Amino acid sequence: MAGGMTSSHLPCYFQMKEEIDKFIEHLKLEGASHHTIRSYRIDLKELADFLKQKPASQISKRDIRDWLGSLMRWESDRSSISRKLSSVRSFFKFLLQRNIVQQNPSLDLSAPKLNRKIPPFLTESDTEKLLNLKGLSSRDQTILEVLYGTGIRASELTSLNLENVNLMNETIKVLGKRGRERIMPLTRKALVALQKYLSERETYDGPLFLNKYKTRLSARSLYRIVNRHIRMVAELTRMSPHTLRHTFATHLLDHGCDLRTVQELLGHRSISSTQIYTHITPERLKEIYTQAHPRA
Repeated sequence: MAGGMTSSHLPCYFQMKEEIDKFIEHLKLEGASHHTIRSYRIDLKELADFLKQKPASQISKRDIRDWLGSLMRWESDRSSISRKLSSVRSFFKFLLQRNIVQQNPSLDLSAPKLNRKIPPFLTESDTEKLLNLKGLSSRDQTILEVLYGTGIRASELTSLNLENVNLMNETIKVLGKRGRERIMPLTRKALVALQKYLSERETYDGPLFLNKYKTRLSARSLYRIVNRHIRMVAELTRMSPHTLRHTFATHLLDHGCDLRTVQELLGHRSISSTQIYTHITPERLKEIYTQAHPRA
């Protein structure tokens, strides 16, 4: 830099920005999704702006507590605040490992308690209606069958390539968070839909799901496709490709699948992430009640 200015003499703004940029580059190398990277960048910029770009090495526990307090006053979504704190913890963990800071000031801070909501999902009846919609293109039919049949994330579906499909073994290889791979079995219906879709393809390599320009289907386009079709069979306040992931997990558990297996299928590192699906659907509750109550 001009005048031989070192990192320690950088203005505060550039120090904090430089530290965040290093962390973001690290996330990219680790294979974090575009959505995750964007969230981290936004969260850390909010902290930097609140603390007037104070260098990370000068940020104290009180600074972060004051920031969380301001969020609690203006932010009603506790899960969002909890995520922001998680972003800050990961950021300081990264800086600590590289001796950029001497301590992690966010370690002992508690996230606000969450009111855990049951994620939106489709009933088995509505799922059947969705998968039997008339007039679906072979691509859209395959997307719905694969999402419901495997429970994979939207980002995992759009990143699939033709080479990830093994029709002989009836499986697909999925690249999950942090570059972790897992092999997912395909349902018979998903396999049939895939074979039909592939038979209509003009190319035999590259992305599995294509848009009208014959390039990789984007996450945004996937959301539009799935939301449009779900609206035709169900009334949900929130819907997305993740709705079919929630539906997949709920239906497996309803039919007796154990939690550990569902955890593996979903690609969760911690079983606590899977436990949100242990709610009992009204249909299952009524079935258990009828079987168990002497006067039912």
